[in-house]
Parts: sequence; C-alpha cells; structure tokens
Amino acid sequence: MNNSELLARLGIQFPNLDRSTLSLIAKYSSYTELKKGAKLISEGNRHGYFYLVLTGGVKSYYNKDSKEVCMWFSFENEI
Repeated sequence: MNNSELLARLGIQFPNLDRSTLSLIAKYSSYTELKKGAKLISEGNRHGYFYLVLTGGVKSYYNKDSKEVCMWFSFENEI
C-alpha cells in the first residue's frame, strides 16, 4: 500500500481530520499484512502502536482457568 492509498483510507476513517493531520499520521504509519491467527499484542507486554483493520477482523481475549475469554472484536475500517 502506497502513501496515497493510505491517505485515502485514513480520510475515510477520520473524515473530520484535515489533510495535514492525516499526512502526519500516514508519515509515521506502515502497512502490515498478517496471517489468520497471528498475535499482535501479548499479555503483559507494552505496545506502542494502533492498527486500522483494512480487511478481516481482530479479536481481543485473555485466558482464565484454561479458557479463552473474549473482550472485543474489531472489523474492517475499525481501529
């Protein structure tokens, strides 16, 4: 994904932000493609990023008593 495609996606997601703000966000952004089941964040680790889901979905969960407890889902065009 090139910078102009990223700017277009950000403009759709954040229509109230001006172009200079969107350009600044795009400047410090990168495109990452992950396979199904990949972990973005692990419990107990600090994470200094946010993600905009372009396709697919993301699930947040934790393990309790050997069971997976789902906290939330995020789908296309959500953060």
